[in-house]
Amino acid sequence: MAALFSPQLPRIKDDSTASSSSSGSYKYVDEFKESHLPIATTKEPQPHPTVSDTTSTINITAAVCHKTLFGNIDLKSIGKWARYHYLLGFDRIFIGYLSDVQDLPGFAQLRETPYITMYENKVGKLKLYKNSEDDTTGYLRIERPGPGDQNWDIRHCLRVIGKPYDLVQI
Repeated sequence: MAALFSPQLPRIKDDSTASSSSSGSYKYVDEFKESHLPIATTKEPQPHPTVSDTTSTINITAAVCHKTLFGNIDLKSIGKWARYHYLLGFDRIFIGYLSDVQDLPGFAQLRETPYITMYENKVGKLKLYKNSEDDTTGYLRIERPGPGDQNWDIRHCLRVIGKPYDLVQI
């Protein structure tokens, strides 16, 4: 903002506006536009560079890791999630699973998708958790803390399978 009010910008007398003051009205001008309002003095907006405009040779690789899958889940939704992230620009999608997922419909399609790498979490153990003693159903999750839990997933992704990539999202 300070540059807009700088005395270095040329001012010209504006005779088109009537003014009762002896100093008159001035326009601030530069080589692109002129205006009687100093805050309106701007350069023409430049378009954002596109990939075809750049000459950069930087190549960044990116991967995303999904937590270990288990239980009776909809693998079609997981496939859509993976495709979405692939279209965002991630080069590789890593998805962990427990052995019971291999028998679900859609597992073969996920495994055959070129940008998805499925890895079996062989150390994770499922445990039934209950919200209260009266809870008759409960819910399954990988026992934690312990091998194969969410923290293991994160370390495995960052230190092992995602290590060759410049950017890894969990």
